[in-house]
Amino acid sequence: MNLLALKMLIGDRAKYLGIISGLCFASLLIVQQMGIFFGFLSLTSSALARVPEARLWVADPDVRFIGDSRPMLDNMLLRVRSVPGVAWAIPYYNGNLRARLPDGRGETCSVVGIDDASLIGGPHPSNMIEGTVENLRMSDSIIIDQRTAQTMFAVRENPSDPNSPRRPIRVGETIELNDQRATIVGICKTLLQLQGEATVFTTFNRAIKFAPAERRRTSFILAAPNEGVDVRQLCQDIKSATGMLAMTPQEFQDKTWNFFVFEGGFGVFFGITVLFGVVIGVGIAGQMFYNFVTDNLRYFAILKAMGSGASRLVQMVILQATVAGLMGWALGMGLASGFGYLVRDSDQILFEIPPVLFGGSLVLILMISWLSAMMSMRTVIRLDPATVFK
Repeated sequence: MNLLALKMLIGDRAKYLGIISGLCFASLLIVQQMGIFFGFLSLTSSALARVPEARLWVADPDVRFIGDSRPMLDNMLLRVRSVPGVAWAIPYYNGNLRARLPDGRGETCSVVGIDDASLIGGPHPSNMIEGTVENLRMSDSIIIDQRTAQTMFAVRENPSDPNSPRRPIRVGETIELNDQRATIVGICKTLLQLQGEATVFTTFNRAIKFAPAERRRTSFILAAPNEGVDVRQLCQDIKSATGMLAMTPQEFQDKTWNFFVFEGGFGVFFGITVLFGVVIGVGIAGQMFYNFVTDNLRYFAILKAMGSGASRLVQMVILQATVAGLMGWALGMGLASGFGYLVRDSDQILFEIPPVLFGGSLVLILMISWLSAMMSMRTVIRLDPATVFK
């Protein structure tokens, strides 16, 4: 009976392809949009991934996400270090400054200030294209990422000609940050920033020298617990001792994602797109399934006249819907993966298909397929076997 159900499904090529096309389009729309959504969420917390050594992030209690820098007083660093159980704590600066390039053009850049002594928070040595992270110990030194060097900081070959072609800025060249000299000593690969701005790494003390003078200069404090100390309890101890918010990287990531999904409105936007995918899938596949079952009622009537119960016929329809759903999902997933491959080097889009999206999209497409099949099941259940003799 199962083999017969599959022959009935595949035998009607036009309707079979129509069902597959509808489910494929729904799968493509859902996976492609959700892949962009998960990529977007990764961008929002990319700064956390750059500092794997930090087990704790200490921030102002009103911070909403990783890019919402609310500087603290410098003495807060000593207060965090004095909390029992803290192995080490270092300052971290993250702010936007105006850079003036050698050709006179200005660009906004994101300046990351890392610990002067340990250089924790800087580019990983394996991600350095030119120079080394230790070069930041040189006077007025900065490291920029490859995308910044090739696009935002690209300089005109002839500064006096506004139409002159641009070239990537090179190691050894000098720019100005807040009217202060900064020399490029390295180029690295790094994760995309959410804002898409140029990324500049330097030491903490040099970063606050570049930045406008103010009392509160420490964006975050990065820390790690002593061996055997419970991280969550240490977070509570830091909060009690300093009044600041202490979080694990996972908690900070969740806080950032919750802000953009629920408060930033991005969850609603992508949710509506997924809903459109479901409606389109149900509408197209449902109509095609109904026509398919209607055109094959005589075969279902024969089976019912031969003794097959209504439940057996419904199982055949569900099998047909499942096979069509798997085929549509596989084709849609393949097309979405192809899209991800095409934009893998894009500076504007980060596309990700995590396991939860892989499994979730499969379940959703199967549910769409089954829902589409349910639109025609009533006809099969109420079918009169005598139809075959008319």
